[in-house]
Amino acid sequence: MTGDVTITFTNERLGTPKYPYEIRYYKDNSDSETNRVGTENGITEFPNDTPFSEADVDSDFPAGWKNLHKPTGYEDGTAEYVVEFITTVEDENIVIVVYKPNQPVHDPTKYPYRVEYYQDSITPENKLGGDVPGTTIFDAGHKLTEPEVASDLGANWINLRRPIGYGNGSTKDFSLTIKTTVDDNVIRVLYVRNVMNNDDGGDGEPGTTPTGTTPTTDNPPSGPDDPPDEERTTDDEQQGERQTESGHLMMAQEDDPPTEGGNNHDVPPVAHISNSIISYVDDEHYLELDEDGVPLGEWHWDNDLQEWIYDEYPPLGSLPRTGADNLPGLLIMLACLSVAGPVLIIKRRPAYNAKHDK
Repeated sequence: MTGDVTITFTNERLGTPKYPYEIRYYKDNSDSETNRVGTENGITEFPNDTPFSEADVDSDFPAGWKNLHKPTGYEDGTAEYVVEFITTVEDENIVIVVYKPNQPVHDPTKYPYRVEYYQDSITPENKLGGDVPGTTIFDAGHKLTEPEVASDLGANWINLRRPIGYGNGSTKDFSLTIKTTVDDNVIRVLYVRNVMNNDDGGDGEPGTTPTGTTPTTDNPPSGPDDPPDEERTTDDEQQGERQTESGHLMMAQEDDPPTEGGNNHDVPPVAHISNSIISYVDDEHYLELDEDGVPLGEWHWDNDLQEWIYDEYPPLGSLPRTGADNLPGLLIMLACLSVAGPVLIIKRRPAYNAKHDK
């Protein structure tokens, strides 16, 4: 028995491999993996070299997929990168969503102000770091007050960038009327160097010598009218205090980051220890001092962590001073060295030299 046999061919590709894609979510930018806030795996897989677009993700995920990992205080996410063709390399099949911080809504009838800091004189070359913007805006014609600035920037705003060895900041006659020209809305703070010794007389006035100190000259007086050495040790003591301070600055060790401080580079760190003073060094460094001006530690900005880190200095005792009270000890030390020095030299001399001398 014979019959017709029909064979049917189709163009269907059986068993074609398919590849997945991945959505990566970032805050601020996608330059660093530390900014990644979430990941989603695509539901549908695609053959190699398949054209791909944001519309494919829209059909693959429910509405709102761009905001699945939106942080608080950030705007809706935007797809900054979408792979154009699916490849066999899964790590290339990605979609990148980025969240940007919320932008403050500017009231067109209100205007901001800023604070500038200077040392020695209010000139461009003596400006300390960048401007510090106020966080509150005001109506044009508003007379800004110091309490308003303190409420806006913190109680220590006037000494925010005070250098070591300088007095408290001054704004002279504090007076600022908010104007529509933003560049005119500026408060300038000036720091003047502390003056220890002057030459006039009187206590605490310009050209005076503070009580309890002795003026120094290029040719110190000599003779029977000289005051005893023990009454002329103030300058040495001050030198010792400066050495102690330098010792604190040089022997810093890194401490665990504090729980406070803030993660905004434009905002200075919060004091690690109560009643301490934050002293500006540069835009990425601040010193923390106690009430007597002794350094307790250093704040520095960590670009990777995006936060202020506190390095605490170990407590140090007073370093050796050079006053007359230490003269006997110094003489004894010199005498010991004068005896021990030749002995050590002879002991370390090579044997062939000793024979040659005989």
